[in-house]
Amino acid sequence: MRSSIHRLAALAAGTALVLIVAGVAFGYAGEVAATVSVTAPSGAQNCGVALKVSAEIQDVDGKLIADQPVIWGFISGNGAGDKFSPATGTTNHNGVATTYVTFGCGPAHSAVLGATAGAANGTVVLQSNGKSLPRTDVANTSQYPSMALAAFAVLLGAGMMLRRLSLARR
Repeated sequence: MRSSIHRLAALAAGTALVLIVAGVAFGYAGEVAATVSVTAPSGAQNCGVALKVSAEIQDVDGKLIADQPVIWGFISGNGAGDKFSPATGTTNHNGVATTYVTFGCGPAHSAVLGATAGAANGTVVLQSNGKSLPRTDVANTSQYPSMALAAFAVLLGAGMMLRRLSLARR
């Protein structure tokens, strides 16, 4: 009688364990990343400019996953000075993670960018034209003649005033 009670208790404990483990395993099935869709600006981009790149993470049922860790990286084609900021992140409540990629200034090139969430990953191709934006901290060279003429006029006027003052004191 005792052995049948032990067998029955062991069977009940085993069944409970299986149900608990199955509940935990199947309870998270929808939170496993299955699809990573990466989007980035199209066309050739200037170097030295932070470009927004996004990844949408979905489970096997197509539901967006919030709070999913995402790792960003270059798969191929990156040049010297190309970088992500930040290189890791987490999806927001809409299942979207965002980072910024900046191309170093150098030869024009295409880079394959990747986002990884769990075992799933996605890629996108981004192009650098190797050109930076025009500087805005210096004067336009076409304005130099007018600036030189204005400076000459100011100096000529100041010289005439000094001469008049010196003649008036005599």
